[in-house]
Amino acid sequence: MTYQDEDAFRAWCAQVLPVTQPGLINLHGLPPLLAADIQWGLNAHAQVKQRSNWDLNGIKNLINHCWRGRFTSLTDLDGEDYQGLTRRQFDSMVRQICWETVNGLRCVYYQPSATKDAGFLETDHFGRRFKNAQSHFDITAVPQRWLRDLLWDHLAEWLRSPQCPRTRGSFDQMRRAAVELGVFLETDAPGRRPRPHRAAP
Repeated sequence: MTYQDEDAFRAWCAQVLPVTQPGLINLHGLPPLLAADIQWGLNAHAQVKQRSNWDLNGIKNLINHCWRGRFTSLTDLDGEDYQGLTRRQFDSMVRQICWETVNGLRCVYYQPSATKDAGFLETDHFGRRFKNAQSHFDITAVPQRWLRDLLWDHLAEWLRSPQCPRTRGSFDQMRRAAVELGVFLETDAPGRRPRPHRAAP
């Protein structure tokens, strides 16, 4: 390959998408962590018996979107960053692939103790997986931190116990009860007052 202006050529190389080849997924040029996230997601998806259908174009579109956005990890797309994009920018297939992969990666990127501070549990951390359910169990809807921490401790104790419920229904009910109690305490509790703060020395 020959070129007259090396700077212009290097700038073009940094902007052009990887060459598309039928049946191949090209991760060349992606940051190492992002490439590893995608490889992990593909491998984890292949292990699931009843899995959603990921087509090759959806995977390529996700890779191209990450490449254009200069993301370093799929976790950079977590939350509003990808859910808020329009269908034209980020179609439902790409959103599904990203959502499933990021959900699985939380078990890799978070230690069990860190999930408590972040407001969720990963049942896989406890060696449990409820039928037709993700490992991720979000409890951020509980408004008070102290109540959320109590709920986390109780659910974690359930997951460690031989008497752990077989389905996620009991967990959903416990979360709903904690959310309702938290909302009541915030709005309707008689004589409610802000929690006292320690005075500065």
